[in-house]
Amino acid sequence: MSNKFWYTQVIPDFSSRTGVKETEIDTARNVIDAISSNGKLELDPKATNLELLNLVAGDFNKPEAHCLRCYVSHQIKLACKRLTRKHGEMGGFSDKDIFSCALEDFIEPRKNVSSKILAIKILSKFDPDKAQLSTYTDRIVFRCREVQRFLKDRGISPWTDWGLLNGATNKSLEKSTLCVDLEEAKRLLTCFYEVYTKDRRRNGRSSKICKPPTPEQLQEICDRLSQVSSKSPSRTPEDLQLQLELIANGLRAHRMGGNGRNRAVSYEQAEFEIERQEASSSEDWDVLLGKTNDRDILLREIEQVTIIQVDRRYEYYRKRKDRKPSEYLEALHLHFDRGMNQTEIAVELGWREQSKVSRLLNLKNLYTDVVDGVFNGLQSKNIIPSDSNRNHDEFESIKESIREYLYEYIIVDDRPQTVISQAICKYLQSRGQR
Repeated sequence: MSNKFWYTQVIPDFSSRTGVKETEIDTARNVIDAISSNGKLELDPKATNLELLNLVAGDFNKPEAHCLRCYVSHQIKLACKRLTRKHGEMGGFSDKDIFSCALEDFIEPRKNVSSKILAIKILSKFDPDKAQLSTYTDRIVFRCREVQRFLKDRGISPWTDWGLLNGATNKSLEKSTLCVDLEEAKRLLTCFYEVYTKDRRRNGRSSKICKPPTPEQLQEICDRLSQVSSKSPSRTPEDLQLQLELIANGLRAHRMGGNGRNRAVSYEQAEFEIERQEASSSEDWDVLLGKTNDRDILLREIEQVTIIQVDRRYEYYRKRKDRKPSEYLEALHLHFDRGMNQTEIAVELGWREQSKVSRLLNLKNLYTDVVDGVFNGLQSKNIIPSDSNRNHDEFESIKESIREYLYEYIIVDDRPQTVISQAICKYLQSRGQR
């Protein structure tokens, strides 16, 4: 049993800059000893978390809650380290500086249960059916008021470019310092709303993180701009993305008080900054894969595992001796090759219920099996370590990164496709479906 369930990570006092102190919580140790001796828990951190959540049932005064609070303190510490890895060099801070914003549980003056304590907030709202604990902790730590204030004071913006643009107004543009003509910025923003924002609402993603627009969306915005005004110069999707990022930079500088590192910059400076950000965003994969050229290994692994998993499902339907094998291939084609959602597929196939398409494709299980397969393949090639007991939560974070990578866009035959779409389309091609 991992000692993370009875050792907590705390700051000795709020003024400390000496890092964290690992402290044993006797109540938590006694609970784990009693439960383990009775054989009620599997010796697996994930299973133990689920069992403890059931035992606590939302009452964080129970002794079992102390175990969860200890475990979450380790997750919070890892989340802080990831923030430092991502922003520390630019913001000029270290792990020790940010720990005191988030690691506040079990400190003597505040040891009583309080909904204001970050660990309690994470546990009270965590749903294991919707996210991994490490992923959910990262999200809550980043949204924590103290952490955001800490980052903002060091010139690190808590807003993405696309989140800023998605929520911007003409009034906010007028108040911002822009290196793009104001009227042109308003035209860009209007067309951005008509394409990007409407697509998000149509796909039910209004509450999720704003991701970069797809190449198709950028091209559609360019087309709309050329129709809206003859004053708008012709531009490529790459030029458009740079201009949108320049506008977001001005909005960010205004929201952060007009000072700090995120101020308005020239076009040439922006190009350099964007290149630097793109380079730094790949560092996480460099850490995961060891070398940049191992990215090709990852792509091949995703392709091979996806084909194996899809073929396994096809064989399952074929053995049932009904119409489902051909229906399965057709549904895959419509979804991944033609970009239809499940409601549109149901109409195309003449079915009354969208749920029938959902059950047929079973995408959630497919993606889970692909991620697990890719993860195991990378382990077998010694690209990531194989000591899964000691690195359980770090590995869950890696799996979440692999899952996100499935949705990355690449150019195939002069058109954008996600990584997993490309693999599935190759499988369909091999069966003569395209």
